[in-house]
Amino acid sequence: MKNTSRGHRAHAYLEGRVEMPALIGGGFAFNSIIASIIITIVLFTSCSNNTPTKNQGGVISLLPSITETICAIGAEKELVAVSKFCVYPPNVVDSLPKVGDCIHPNFEAILRLRPRLVFLGDMQGEAASRLRNMGIKVVSIRQSSLSDFYKGLDTIGVLLGRKQKCDSLGAAMKSVFDSLSNQWKGTKPVKTLFVVGRNPGTLANIYTMNSQSFISELLKISGGESIFDSVSTVWCKISLEDIMIKNPDVIMETVLMGNGVEGAEIWRQIPSLNAVKNNRLYTIRNDYIFVPGPRMTEIAKLIHSILHK
Repeated sequence: MKNTSRGHRAHAYLEGRVEMPALIGGGFAFNSIIASIIITIVLFTSCSNNTPTKNQGGVISLLPSITETICAIGAEKELVAVSKFCVYPPNVVDSLPKVGDCIHPNFEAILRLRPRLVFLGDMQGEAASRLRNMGIKVVSIRQSSLSDFYKGLDTIGVLLGRKQKCDSLGAAMKSVFDSLSNQWKGTKPVKTLFVVGRNPGTLANIYTMNSQSFISELLKISGGESIFDSVSTVWCKISLEDIMIKNPDVIMETVLMGNGVEGAEIWRQIPSLNAVKNNRLYTIRNDYIFVPGPRMTEIAKLIHSILHK
């Protein structure tokens, strides 16, 4: 099973969230991936005593969504480094040093830059502890839901002295969401299966999300409803039998998480599904689909355009 760079980027974009095996690697060897990620986190080696440079006082972001947010509020000049998964906006991040990723940051490189702040995700506890022990101020931002995004936006605004800019960004995003929601108000939500991971080339080890995920929330804003909203975990493994019982009217898949180039077309193996009968199988190839940042408005518009074709 191949591990593609785009798939690896996307997995970062559940932002260091190691609770869901489908989102931890492009290869989708589910049973071994969790073990390897845990080992990677536990076995951080200690940082050497390299002499820090004089470039202190800047900000480092280890999450694509935070990097995009910082740039969206016009604070990109605050950034002195980002993670290797931060790819947008390219005119900013391409010229910045890369200091590892959300799973295994390059502590030596971070120390040399002497940042005043390092932003990372709430699931990156080991990295946060290590950085704090190095005397670096760490800010953990939760990344699961829309509510988390708005809280994080407020935090970023306060810490970077751009509260008004962040308030304006949040208001503009809510306006887009309200506009989309108003377009289908009063109609029945479209029953949707949104596949965030499975074994390439097969309908095995299928993963989706529940109502606590920002993707599920964007689906609701756009006039859809995840058929597995009520499951207990945010990123959950589901059976083919349960999918057939719930019988979605629309199936959406992303090919960024190792699902394979065939995308949603693979579901034609089950002709009894409503989504197959009505030819409502959609493959999403946009590489920002798992980034809970300012471009969530674009994700919502994309989902809305699919649901209301």
